[in-house]
Amino acid sequence: MDATITFPQSEIEAVVRGMVPMRIDLSSEDEGTRTIDIDAVHTFTLVPDRGARATGNVRVEWPVLGIGVPLSIEDLCIDVLITLQGNGDDTRLSFQFEIQTADIRNLPGFIEKPIIAKVNDALSGEATILAWSTGKTLSTNVALPKMLQPQRHFQTRVTQANLAITTEGLTLSANLASSVA
Repeated sequence: MDATITFPQSEIEAVVRGMVPMRIDLSSEDEGTRTIDIDAVHTFTLVPDRGARATGNVRVEWPVLGIGVPLSIEDLCIDVLITLQGNGDDTRLSFQFEIQTADIRNLPGFIEKPIIAKVNDALSGEATILAWSTGKTLSTNVALPKMLQPQRHFQTRVTQANLAITTEGLTLSANLASSVA
């Protein structure tokens, strides 16, 4: 059995815009206060075979030489990398953030690049990845009515899944094996 779910670009954009304003808190005892405050999304597009790209205004507080320094970024371009990972019941749609460019007010580019690299390094950790367990969502184990004897269950499980990203939307397709046991 095949199942296909399509998320149009307009719906994905509405979800992203609905999440803003948003704070990403990457603080730790070792590193101190590390926050990213996203104030506004100016543009949103889907990038084929990669994910989504957004631009907007951001405030970052990041320790520089042990001191938390607030930075204003007027032109941030951030990618949301969308990938399909795992297989079967462990299939998951993962979303990971990666800053492409940032114009940090009053800082020259040679200082911006190491800061962006440090922020991207913090954003790449496993704890920062948002994931939807699509394999578990699409797998079922439903008891058939008691009047049907012997008592059995209808089951589905994901055997294969594919992801397609175009400028128009995101399509998740899955092949499901079904059985009665």
